[in-house]
Amino acid sequence: MNLHAVQLGEQVKVKDLQQIDSLLCRRLNAFGIKEGCQVCMVQKGWFSGACILECQGQKIGLRKKDLMDIKVEQV
Repeated sequence: MNLHAVQLGEQVKVKDLQQIDSLLCRRLNAFGIKEGCQVCMVQKGWFSGACILECQGQKIGLRKKDLMDIKVEQV
């Protein structure tokens, strides 16, 4: 399943970051989002806009386009 399909408040584990852009992958790694880490969907934007994720106490906003390329699995 992709990260955009996750419901609010649901904890998931990042499974695959191979589909995303290499620059975005570097930025996510700097925030601590790597394969195997757990993230939580905090807020979803209106009309499929940006969403806010929480990982290790940090909140990160990502576009729907980027969320669709990140594969996750339920914890």
